[in-house]
Amino acid sequence: MNQEQKDNASERDNAILLKTLAKARERLFDLMRLLSSYDQVKTSRSGCDLRSGKDFFTEAPVWSFEVYVEADMVNGENLCWWLDLTWNASTWVVGVNVSVTQGDTLIDFPDRSSREILKACEDMKAAVQDLLATVERIPRLGQKKANAR
Repeated sequence: MNQEQKDNASERDNAILLKTLAKARERLFDLMRLLSSYDQVKTSRSGCDLRSGKDFFTEAPVWSFEVYVEADMVNGENLCWWLDLTWNASTWVVGVNVSVTQGDTLIDFPDRSSREILKACEDMKAAVQDLLATVERIPRLGQKKANAR
């Protein structure tokens, strides 16, 4: 592969990554709207952050994309659906979990790691699906409200 082909492939991969991140954000925003349709959910909200920092153990630089959805429950609990993609200069890592109130993990998924950007994008898509599928596994959300679609 010559330099021009490498550059084109890199640009394509970057575009695919950006598209994947945007779609993940949109899907979790959809999750926020879905959660508000359950009778035991008072309010729901969603957020997204881009962060830079250092690895806790190695002090090496890391960058991450984080997106979350929170639901404040009628009983006072707070549930959080969390998804992050981290790059640590050699590996992409996708982390996913659902936690309750003070960070106690309710549903955890194994991290997905890859050195390939396109594999990391596929891992992100799978992680979003995993998070969306958890809604039906959490009875404390209650029933769908009568006027919900």
